[in-house]
Amino acid sequence: MSRIKSFWQQRSLKFWLASGLVMTIAPVCLLAVLGYLRFHSEIVQPLVAVTEEQSQVLQPLNQIEINLWDVSRAVVDYAATGQRGYADSYVEHRDLIDQAFVRLEQAVAGQPLLEQDVRQALADWRAVTGDSEQVLGLPSRMMDASRSQPLLAFEDDIDRLGHDLGKLFEDVRLANEASHRRALVAITRFDQLALAALLLSVVFGVLGLWIINRSLIDSMNRLSDGAMKFADGDPDHRIEVRIPYELAGVAETFNTMRSKILLQQRELETAAITDSLTGLHNRRHFDRMLAQECLRAERFGQPLALVLCDIDHFKKFNDNYGHQNGDRVLKAVSEALHDAVRQVDVVCRYGGEEFAVILPNCDREQAGEAAERLRQTMAALSVQLADGQTVAISGSFGVAIQSDQDTDPETLIRRADDALYDSKRHGRDRVTLAAATEVT
Repeated sequence: MSRIKSFWQQRSLKFWLASGLVMTIAPVCLLAVLGYLRFHSEIVQPLVAVTEEQSQVLQPLNQIEINLWDVSRAVVDYAATGQRGYADSYVEHRDLIDQAFVRLEQAVAGQPLLEQDVRQALADWRAVTGDSEQVLGLPSRMMDASRSQPLLAFEDDIDRLGHDLGKLFEDVRLANEASHRRALVAITRFDQLALAALLLSVVFGVLGLWIINRSLIDSMNRLSDGAMKFADGDPDHRIEVRIPYELAGVAETFNTMRSKILLQQRELETAAITDSLTGLHNRRHFDRMLAQECLRAERFGQPLALVLCDIDHFKKFNDNYGHQNGDRVLKAVSEALHDAVRQVDVVCRYGGEEFAVILPNCDREQAGEAAERLRQTMAALSVQLADGQTVAISGSFGVAIQSDQDTDPETLIRRADDALYDSKRHGRDRVTLAAATEVT
């Protein structure tokens, strides 16, 4: 006895709601089944048979209309441009229409009125294909007198075919209406009172189920599914619950919590790839972006350039003016470099007083010009120190282009670093490009 009691006590709210509803609507379901059996035998089956016959006619007829538009467009566009691609498109859609006519003739067999409509439409289609092939056979790209006559005939035949297809649609519609009238006559044989009672019972039963499901079960499922999706790593899923208000409050609390977690996560991700002093991307982000750009450049055959920049005599500057003023210089240089590149370029603080600029889809000449522009920008920069004194700075630049032989990031960095070293060795405040023989 205690085990039975324990069993019922452990049943969920869904179970009790579902059990009560099943017991309530069982008589309605029985009545519905009996009515369905009679309805299916006297109404549904005849209608299904008619519908299948109509579908066999309408499907190829719809395909003809759809492809006829493409045929018309292909012929007219070819007449205007002379491009052979439109002729190929015409052939493709012409074949589809031919196939559809074959199916249409089979579908209307035994229906004299529709057979006559199909024969007339098919004759017009043959006229359209004849005119089309005349237009497509003319080599001139521009419209001229020799082409205008076949094109006008083509348009007339298209209009005539469209009219015939419309008539065929109308005849099919009339046949369909006759079938529905016969079905309506059969429906009137049902007992109106019993049918009304059945419909009302079903409607109210379905409405009750919908209200319970919508207000309670569905809301609970949304809360549960939303929590599971968030736990499984879907941060963009938002729980939408409006009724009842208790569950709506729970959903809103969860959404608020999710938004705060996502905001904190984005802030952490931004901090992980950002240099705290300059606001530029840091070395970690540079390594990841350079590897991605190297793969992209190799895959799509696009050039890729890397610029390494070093502030001239920065260590001596720190010794003379202090690290705080050195930070001022780093911030000023970072802002100037960021403002002087394209939106697709990636500027990073490579380390210390050294910066890196990734230039996607940039060849040797363009990379040299970009590096020279950055050098001039840095040379024109005046930095105001903490004591109000203004100092000028300069930078040395090394440029390397990814080659077909060396596509790995390490090689590109090494070659750019060697070019940067040459700039320093030859007097600084200059741009040096890696040897042209190493790039394509």
